[in-house]
Amino acid sequence: MPVYSENELAVDELDGILSWLGEAAQPADGPGLYTRYCGNCHGADARGGIVQVGLVGRPAGDISEKIREGEGGSNYGSRRGYMPRWTRAQISDAEAQLIWAAINGR
Repeated sequence: MPVYSENELAVDELDGILSWLGEAAQPADGPGLYTRYCGNCHGADARGGIVQVGLVGRPAGDISEKIREGEGGSNYGSRRGYMPRWTRAQISDAEAQLIWAAINGR
């Protein structure tokens, strides 16, 4: 994504975009949840993607742990070394299980 200066995209416009994105309905199935939260980095097939970290075959507990703990602290700019942590309000334990099932074709 290109960098935009405040002259091109004002802070209030960016806040509006982020709010709009945050209000999108939560997917109700594993594939939809995976696409929304994981696919952009780990690839459509969960075999590595841009971060080169495959998820297929990993135990459900590993997936849930990474969802809760994240990776890379607050180094948001490190696309290959940063993963946000998600709260149970954002991704429930049941939804984490659906993501794992989607990754593993179950």
